[in-house]
Amino acid sequence: MRRNFTLIFAALIFLTIANATAARADIYQYPSTTGYSVTVTVTQLGGNSYSFDYAVTNMNQGTTDSDGYPQGLSDFYLQVPDGATLSNIADPQSYYASIGKGNGSYWTHGTGYSKPPVTNASANAGYSFLGWYAQYDGSPYPTGTTVHFTFDASGVTLGVNSDYLTTYWGPYTYSTELSDDMVGPAATPIPPSCLLFAPALGGLVALRRRFRK
Repeated sequence: MRRNFTLIFAALIFLTIANATAARADIYQYPSTTGYSVTVTVTQLGGNSYSFDYAVTNMNQGTTDSDGYPQGLSDFYLQVPDGATLSNIADPQSYYASIGKGNGSYWTHGTGYSKPPVTNASANAGYSFLGWYAQYDGSPYPTGTTVHFTFDASGVTLGVNSDYLTTYWGPYTYSTELSDDMVGPAATPIPPSCLLFAPALGGLVALRRRFRK
């Protein structure tokens, strides 16, 4: 009887710990103020590590160009702190590939950009852009479609920064860029103890130099 009670008690403790440490997803909604509606799902992986999923829905930005190719979302750039470690960056399919109409078009990504592709907006101090961009006709996502951009980031906390979405209107024309403030990875603050320790360390170095003279 006592053994059974011990096993039940141990199982309850295990379930309590498992529930406490289970990853919880927080969802942030950004309605269409720019022509795109964005839903951000953030899951804390532990400590200062998070998984991000940006679901971008094109509400009214383009249909098809004069050659019958889709107009629409062609770039998504978001700010990340320079000290962040990024992993599991997933490139979405091209729109054509998503509907079984592959033509060699695709999406890819890059990191460390100082500016988004169209405007002259600069990243905040201590930040750079993680950007996804469409390659070739058939890649942009037209009105009424949703595309996901996902990645993991460690060494960060959560904050709000200006991110950029670009609409492609077809060849021999122009692209437009829209901006919205969204939740995303932010630089972790320096602990107050470190701020206090730095001047003290500087004083010790100066004192040591003084006695060496």
